[in-house]
Amino acid sequence: MQKWRSWIERQKSQLIIALDPHIEQIPSKYRKNYQGVQHFLEDIIAVTAPYCVGYKFNLAFFEYWGSKGWQVLEYLITKVPYTHLLIADAKRCDIGSSSTYYAKAFLAHYPFDAITLVPWLGEKSWQPFLAYEDKVLFFLGLPSENTSWQLLKMVTDKNTYFYQAVVRRLCQIEAKATIGFVVGATTKEEDQKFFHHLPMKHPFLVVGLGAQQGQWQLPPSQRLQLFVVGRSILFADAIETAAKKWQQYTWQFSKS
Repeated sequence: MQKWRSWIERQKSQLIIALDPHIEQIPSKYRKNYQGVQHFLEDIIAVTAPYCVGYKFNLAFFEYWGSKGWQVLEYLITKVPYTHLLIADAKRCDIGSSSTYYAKAFLAHYPFDAITLVPWLGEKSWQPFLAYEDKVLFFLGLPSENTSWQLLKMVTDKNTYFYQAVVRRLCQIEAKATIGFVVGATTKEEDQKFFHHLPMKHPFLVVGLGAQQGQWQLPPSQRLQLFVVGRSILFADAIETAAKKWQQYTWQFSKS
């Protein structure tokens, strides 16, 4: 984690750019196929690297193209500067044996620094990921998509929200990996305050800014916080200008 902090401080940015290449939105100069996606995202990385600290690859947009999509993913990873963080937005977790191979795939075979995980299948689904030292596991805490809140904000028999009970349990477990949380900027202030009071060792991956118009309502913090922006940069009229704007926006929440 210290390596992450040092890089964030040097870059004066907490911006993570989400590589979610909606094929219908990429500029007309690119072909509407996997090759066009590759060229588009390669250009995005080249232009935005000075303003962000890493990239979040939404795997669904690569899996769509089958084996060619995985080839595109592998190629683009080589185009990201070695200094930048690589986050696999995979949202994995399954029964133990499946999770074992998911963990090997994304945290050993591929050079990802972090992965997003869905915690709701329970502790056995988490276990294989916990052993990977120097990796960060971003478990879904309370995502930005409010259609999930009906389930996640169900009240348990201990008079707490379901998502809060899961997050508290995750904060208690021993792990070589660092445990963090995905938090939606579209959530209510009271929900954001719940995360604010978690131990400082747990980093946040804040989503829902930009196109979803979320607002991060917490003060600057020494906690490691990464702020994800995708479409508002990828499909901006002036991509470099947009990246610089979001770099400055995210840095205001740093308390270095």
